[in-house]
Amino acid sequence: MAVDIPEEWRMTVSSILKEMDLKHIQLTDRTLNEFEALFPHASFTSDIVRSFLPALRHPLEGNPVYSMIPPGETYEFFYTHQGIKLYAKISLLEDGKTVRIYPSHRPLKGDTL
Repeated sequence: MAVDIPEEWRMTVSSILKEMDLKHIQLTDRTLNEFEALFPHASFTSDIVRSFLPALRHPLEGNPVYSMIPPGETYEFFYTHQGIKLYAKISLLEDGKTVRIYPSHRPLKGDTL
């Protein structure tokens, strides 16, 4: 069952993403490939990163995800980008300064997390 993702987590992640400092934003190869497949005209890293900002500004429901590597506070959630519903998993790493974006893609298991 989905929970409210903490505002502090959302605001911290948003702040890091807004800075666009790639020393503090990690993207998996799968994330890049899947986003490019859905949005072929995207400018990749910046568009992927910016796609999360509208969702993170408002209350958001999702699930905590445990045992991710590298360790951090991780949530999975749905968001919409250019009218397409997407599944995302984002981790705020233990240093509190780095965000790892795991694959962002169309939901593979229906409309529930």
